[in-house]
Amino acid sequence: MDDISGDWEPYMTGLPNVMVHELEIDYAEYKIYAATYGRSVWKSDLYDYIAPSLNINVPELVYCPDEDLNVSYSATGTYNPGNIFTIQLSDETGSFAGSVDIGSLATTALTGVVACTIPATTVNGTNYRMRAVAFDPDFTLVGTDNGANITITCSKPVSITTGTRTNFIRLYLILLNILTISKL
Repeated sequence: MDDISGDWEPYMTGLPNVMVHELEIDYAEYKIYAATYGRSVWKSDLYDYIAPSLNINVPELVYCPDEDLNVSYSATGTYNPGNIFTIQLSDETGSFAGSVDIGSLATTALTGVVACTIPATTVNGTNYRMRAVAFDPDFTLVGTDNGANITITCSKPVSITTGTRTNFIRLYLILLNILTISKL
C-alpha cells in the first residue's frame, strides 16, 4: 500500500503462502524481511526506494596535525530527525578499524559542510583516508572513503634553546659574522 493511491500492490515474489508474523525493513541494505512460522525468513528488494548513499569532498590532500578543515558531503535517501553526519579519519594505513571522528553535524540536509579538525596527536603518514557516516535513529550508513590518499605531516618549527641570554647573544654574533663574511 502506498501513501498516494491507498491500494495494496503485490509484493511477494517468492514468498510462500504462509502466515507472516513480523516484517522488518533494512534501509541500509534496501531489503524487506518477512518472518514466517516454519518456513524461515523471506526477503526481497525494496521497490521505489531511493537507496541512501553518502559521499564526501575533501578540499586538500595534505594536512598538518591540529589543522582545521571543512569537508563537504552529499547524500541521497531520507534521513530522520536526530541524524548525525560524522566525518572519520582512518589510521595511517588507510584502515577505518580504529578511525577517529574529526567532525559532526546534526542535520537531515542532503548536502552540507562539516567543520573538522585533524587531531593534534595524529602521526605523520601518507595513506590516510576520510569518510562520512550517517548515524540515523533507524540505521547507520557508512559512506565511501574520499578515494585518494591523504598526507598528514608537518615539520615542527626548529627552535634553538640556549638556556641563557649570554648564549643567545653569542649565537647572534656568530650569525652576524657569517652574514658579514658572506658579503665579502
